[in-house]
Amino acid sequence: MELMVRDHMLAEGKMIPRGTPPPVHPTEIRTLISPPSAVELNTISALANYAPEADTDGLKPFPIQGRMARERERLIGMSDEERAWRKQWIKDQVLAPNEPRHVPEYYKELLNPIRRAYRLPLDLAFKPLEPLLGERRAFIARYFTGKFLMAIFSVYAGFYYFKYNTNDWTRKGGWRVISSRKAVNPGDAEYPWVPDRTSPSDYAARGFKQSPI
Repeated sequence: MELMVRDHMLAEGKMIPRGTPPPVHPTEIRTLISPPSAVELNTISALANYAPEADTDGLKPFPIQGRMARERERLIGMSDEERAWRKQWIKDQVLAPNEPRHVPEYYKELLNPIRRAYRLPLDLAFKPLEPLLGERRAFIARYFTGKFLMAIFSVYAGFYYFKYNTNDWTRKGGWRVISSRKAVNPGDAEYPWVPDRTSPSDYAARGFKQSPI
């Protein structure tokens, strides 16, 4: 690659001091290397250009697989450089023996104190099970156990509320079901429909007549 760059500069009439590496423009580099490496250098160059102006130093998520991320592209054909690129990328997906790493500061930033408080009982219960079940299975078991307990609590709380907080003559609040009068037209089997409330005291009684008092 160095010889090609030197020939290119000599063709333009530029002098190259002996013993010093020639200055190479990133665009010229990208024309001499494989497409995956060109994508990487192009991305790094773009990040370096935006770094001084952005608050985040220009660091944004970007894919490094290139077109090899799509199976259809890989089936079309891969060069030796692309195969090496793909092989290295797959190798990089294998975690080290000490990964994933647990960072306590990240855990505190991710969960507020209230969430950490109500998650603490299950965390303490499933932490001893990690050597037996494995970290992944223990995490899944802890997740579904928490959801199951929350569902059971919601069912019991709703049952308690609807059983002991109905609206009657002894309280002002609470829930009650109000149904509209059934529509009965001439020719229906129930016509004429007479309501079962015959006296004024039957209206808005709210269970007073059925009270044992």
